[in-house]
Formats: sequence, structure tokens, C-alpha cells
Amino acid sequence: MTCNVRDYGAVGDGTTLDTAAIQAALDACGETGGEVTIPAGTYLAGTLYVRSRTVLNLTPGATLLASKHYEDYESEPGPPRRGNHNLIRILNAHDVIVTGGGRIEGQGPAHWDTPDEPSDGIIPWRGYHLAEGSLELRPRPLIVVRDCRDVRIEDISLLDAPGSNLAIGGSQRVWVTRVNILASMIGPNTDGIDINSCRDVFISGCHIENGDDAIALFTKPHIGPTERIHIDNCTLSSRTCAIKILIRAGGTFRQITANGITVHNSERAVGLYMRGGATAEDLAFSDFVVATGCTPPNFLEKPLHLDVRSLAEDELAGNSRLVQLGPNHLTGLSFSNMLIRSPGRILLAAEEQDVVRGIQLSDITLQITGPQDLEAFRDPKPSRTQNNWTLPHVRVAPAHVVLHGLDDVDLHHVQVLNCSKAPVQGMHGMWLEHVTGEQVDAFRTYPLQSGFIRVYRRRTTTA
Repeated sequence: MTCNVRDYGAVGDGTTLDTAAIQAALDACGETGGEVTIPAGTYLAGTLYVRSRTVLNLTPGATLLASKHYEDYESEPGPPRRGNHNLIRILNAHDVIVTGGGRIEGQGPAHWDTPDEPSDGIIPWRGYHLAEGSLELRPRPLIVVRDCRDVRIEDISLLDAPGSNLAIGGSQRVWVTRVNILASMIGPNTDGIDINSCRDVFISGCHIENGDDAIALFTKPHIGPTERIHIDNCTLSSRTCAIKILIRAGGTFRQITANGITVHNSERAVGLYMRGGATAEDLAFSDFVVATGCTPPNFLEKPLHLDVRSLAEDELAGNSRLVQLGPNHLTGLSFSNMLIRSPGRILLAAEEQDVVRGIQLSDITLQITGPQDLEAFRDPKPSRTQNNWTLPHVRVAPAHVVLHGLDDVDLHHVQVLNCSKAPVQGMHGMWLEHVTGEQVDAFRTYPLQSGFIRVYRRRTTTA
């Protein structure tokens, strides 16, 4: 069955609200399965539901335009809250495809504050806009895939989202292929792709530029693990992490791979954060070409960042569902074949009670482009949750590769080059503290001020 939305009354002039007409076509196809075609034109809409066995074909020249008005979006049951207003919802469905070469435009700036230096009255201007309204009631994510299987999102563009773009939760066998995401670098929480408690997700050939994490992986213990996630051949640019992994108490990650990734103008290429009793196994990142860059004033560049620790008191106080469940466990983390250009450092740190073992850094070239103000890491606002507050000395350790609290570490063919026009003063090549079982093979660094590679082990110094 094929349904053209114009046959159901859609106008496509960009001003007439076409929600009901498009939904009628989706419902008709949803009964038996089929294809809903959106031909060339601009279709203004609020919340739309895509059913099982449906292809939503947004053809070239077609634009699905998200309404600027909050009342045009359906709220999920319960009181108003962040994130429960969306443009496209795919819920408890299977065998769904969203494709066609068309565009989805979110009209993001309509939902943000507009002063030259926006502030919510408490937090001063931090370099990006803030959402209007105390509950930030705006259509985000634009597309939600939840509790689904066998879903494909491919060959579409997501533009100017008011918040996050695509969120996939509690689902299995999802493909995101050749999706173009362009969001404001100073927009609030404009995540590219968020994956939460999913299995078998494949992200390939995507181009993402946005003001929050480009691809972010999460897990919720009461939903299930995040495992078998594969990311390849993507170009990513983000104000924060190109690829971010956040695992909190009781959460589990397994078999995560990312390769063939180009990162530019991002504060971090990979950020991995474990909190309060999380588990991770077998994470591999390879074949990255990275040029970091951040949009000040609020973040500092760390091209590879691992932060494993207990939950902070303010995190526990702010979320009644979080509990401290003991030490974190991470086994098997590999960074290989990476060319990184940045003033920042490789910073991999865990608290001493955590079990972090089997860490490999191989064939990595870190090209230092200039000095970094390490004192700014003493109180890095506002990203408190992404900076370890129990190890302040590690945050400011004056070395290009900083490792703390790790076991069974293998460094093979890692080199640090000074590519700046002037000497970088006061830095060591590598800092090891509370590290055991390390094997260092062919670690090279530019001539430091002392002329030596300085290594710190268990509060002792060798040169």
C-alpha cells in the first residue's frame, strides 16, 4: 500500500499545519503496512506517529518543518517534563524505515533565548543559548525510537533542532545510515544521536555538526545493557564529545566499536565516563583522525578522556534513582591508529578503588599545537560531571599523557610531537600514578625542557 500525504489533505506550503493529514496517511499504512510518501514541498507539523511495517519516504525536495508552537506537540502521559515532546515518534514498533533524501527542520532558534549574552538569571552567559521556559518545553528529540526492533533511519537530513536530534532507547537492530545532522554549535543540548540501553545498533556514513555530543551512548539499569554498538566512517564535530559514553550505577556496556572516524572542531574525540558501580567490557576505538577545537568559554580540550569514579554528592542529591553501588569495573579498552592534533592531553584516570584493566594505546601520534592553561582545569565550569573532583591534582598534571588508577596498561608506538611555533614549557611526556603492570614500548616525545621523559609511579619520580 502506498499513501501520498497530499491525497489525505496535506498542503505543503510551509504555513498550513499538516499534522492531521500526514498522520492520517501514516495510520492508513500502519494498519496493513506500506509506504507513506511526502512529495516535494514544505510540510508544517507537530507530533507524528510512525507505525510498524511502514516506510516514511521523505522525498528529495520535501521538508518536514517542526512547528514553533508548543501546543502542536502531544505530550506523553504524566506531568510536563523535558524531552517528552517530539516531532516523529516510533514507539513499540518493528520494521520501520525513515528515508528518502528529504529534510527535517526543527526551527531551533524559535525555542531559545535571544539576548546577545543569554542568561537564566542564575547562570551567566556560557557561550551558548539557553532554552526558554523553566521546563525547557521544546520539541526534543526531533525523532524518538523507543522499544523497537528492525528500524532504519537513512538518507535524510536533520537541521536546526531545538534540542537533541535522534534518540534511540530500549531497542534492538537499528541502522542509522548516511544521515546528515546540522545543528547550532551554540544551541542548548543539540545532541546528534543518543543511544540508551540498546543492542545491535549500527551508525555508518553520517555527518554530524552540533553543539552537544555528536554521538552519545547511555544505559539505564532498569532497561538493560548497551551492547554491540558499531560506529564507522563518520565525520563528527561537536562542542563537547564527538563520541561520548556515560555509564552510571548498575549500568553495563559491552562490545562497543568505532572506527574510521574524522573529528574536527570538537573539545573531545572520545569521552568515557563511569560512575558509582558501572561495568564496561571490550570497547575499541581505531582509525581516528582528530583536530580538536572548542568554543570558549566553558570547555577545555582533552582529545581522549576517561574518568572513572564514585558518584558525587550533588549527583546523588539531584537524582533519587541514582545510588552508589560500589566500585566501577572496566576491562578491555583500546585506542589504536590515531592521528591527533590538539593543545590538549590524553587523560585516562580512575579512582584507586575502581577496577580498570587491560588498557591499550597503540600507534597514536599526538601533535601538540600549543600550550594549554592547566590552571583552568582546577575549577572547570560548568562541566562538573565530566571532570573528576576527587583527583584534582590529576586534572592539572603537567604531562601530555596522564594515566591514573589503571592496571595492565600497554603503550605501543605512542609519540608526542610539538607542532606549535614555540616551545611548550613545563610539560612532561607521560605521567603514571597508581598504575600497575604497564608495558611501554617505543614511547617518544619531543625534547622536553629537562631533556628526559619523566614518569611518575606511585608518588615516586623517575627520569
